[in-house]
Amino acid sequence: MKTVFDYDGMLIHQCNLLMSALEGERATDSSMKIFAEICRQLTKDFLPPIEREDIAGLSYLLLEIQTKCEALSRNGAAQDKNIKKQLDLIPGIIKGLLKKKKTCGEDIRRFVIINMDCRKNASAASAQINDALADFIKAAHSAFFKNL
Repeated sequence: MKTVFDYDGMLIHQCNLLMSALEGERATDSSMKIFAEICRQLTKDFLPPIEREDIAGLSYLLLEIQTKCEALSRNGAAQDKNIKKQLDLIPGIIKGLLKKKKTCGEDIRRFVIINMDCRKNASAASAQINDALADFIKAAHSAFFKNL
């Protein structure tokens, strides 16, 4: 019997916590609970929408990004527009991956372009979060091609 769990809803909720973290709110505990719940559900689920390790990996990387967003907001560098653009693209990429949409590849390409632009112009504070976002997009890219 197939267990139905709303992975994309939970990952999207984790993305919403990223934006609030960038604005100065502390929500690492909530994100950690979501990661733990996703991992728990993955052990029960007979057939997740994409590979288990891809879902868990994306959730973990979102948790890492959130930690860096909280640190970035404390340094007062939360106004980086390229970081915000990347954070805005993450929910669409997650939905595209879990629903196996062909247009997800284009979303990933756009994300990579913004990430590379941000890398060139990043301050020391936003460089760490940009690197974490680069790790996320690498994992998303890999998951996209594995799960076509």
